[in-house]
Amino acid sequence: MDMYWEILDENPEYRDRKGLQRRPLRSWEKLFIINGTTLRGFRRIIAQEPWSHSQQIRIPLASVGEVVRRRPYLKLLKYIFWLGMRVPVLEEAANHRIVYILTK
Repeated sequence: MDMYWEILDENPEYRDRKGLQRRPLRSWEKLFIINGTTLRGFRRIIAQEPWSHSQQIRIPLASVGEVVRRRPYLKLLKYIFWLGMRVPVLEEAANHRIVYILTK
């Protein structure tokens, strides 16, 4: 989270446009969500750096989140979305969030 806020402090135009403010995480949150970022856009950003290792961790819709936690039967949908993440034209729509492991 410290790195997240450091990045936002370096990019005040984005932070201010989105109206982002520091706040404590909710009990179910691990990190804040940066809405508005697409897989395509994120891949363009990371392509600008010489990463020695880049690995996407695929997290399909309906696999995590507060709604699924409260309604476990919805978790069955994650298998449909998992398949969608393997089809390039559906990947963006079936993706729950962007998760990468990057090594410089």
